[in-house]
Amino acid sequence: MKIQVLVRKILSLLLFVILSLFLISCGGGGQDNIGINYTGSTERAIIDADNAAELALGGYFGGPIDENYWNMLVLDEQSEPFAKLRTIVPNSDTDIGNCGGSKTVTVNIDNTNGEFYGAGQFSDYCEDGVTTSGTVDIAGSADLNTGEIINISMESDQLTVASESSSVSISGKILNEFGPGSLIQTMNYLIRNNSDRKVYKIEDYKITTEIITTGTVEITFESGLYYHPVYGYVELESVTPFILYDGVYGVDSGELLVTGGAHTKALLSVINADQIEIKADTNGDGDYDWSSGILDLPYLKF
Repeated sequence: MKIQVLVRKILSLLLFVILSLFLISCGGGGQDNIGINYTGSTERAIIDADNAAELALGGYFGGPIDENYWNMLVLDEQSEPFAKLRTIVPNSDTDIGNCGGSKTVTVNIDNTNGEFYGAGQFSDYCEDGVTTSGTVDIAGSADLNTGEIINISMESDQLTVASESSSVSISGKILNEFGPGSLIQTMNYLIRNNSDRKVYKIEDYKITTEIITTGTVEITFESGLYYHPVYGYVELESVTPFILYDGVYGVDSGELLVTGGAHTKALLSVINADQIEIKADTNGDGDYDWSSGILDLPYLKF
């Protein structure tokens, strides 16, 4: 086939990853050019009735969350056929946001082996009231015969995403590896709430997304550590995969186990797209002795 470089769809994938993996936090606050560093607790968190929900939700969403936050880590955009994100097209592309600013992706590809590198530049790019600023470095490889991306890494020193009342900055790297009907994501990043300046850490998250049947997607947390600046870190692992159905907003079912120190743990169970329940074993005896009750999560829908 005629070699064309990866840009319009890489640009779409960049936005997809930003919207799917990062959150908008409440409380406003500006940004600065100072690098993001994690200086919080590095001890294993002891899960109790006061922090179980915060740790479980934070691990699930990849950052702090309450009813004023939103995040799309495991929402319905994941159910889009991956091929839509993987087409080779011209080598540079710029879009203007519907509320201002611009986003540009430039990619260089080796037409002998399909390896590519480049960058995505977000210049106060505003879409539907959400503004993104910063640069994302891109590297990966593509199949020159099919025009499909095999893998792509995205790395940024400081990418800031903000709404009228919220602002977070992200520093780190995400690796996306595509297979037939599958996506494996490995994530290591820091996320700072620019209002209270607290920094949270995502370490060695491995999340597998697979198209099980037409219109049905299964998402599994294989492993990962979530660091809360006050409580410390917890380990994450799916008990049952999260299930998404095409055309349904939000996760339909699934369970995530969050393990802390002294044998404490929490279990996040998705009841439907709007509701979850979190149970916790706060004394390490193997039984769940605390429950959040049914939590309504209307902000998971968009």
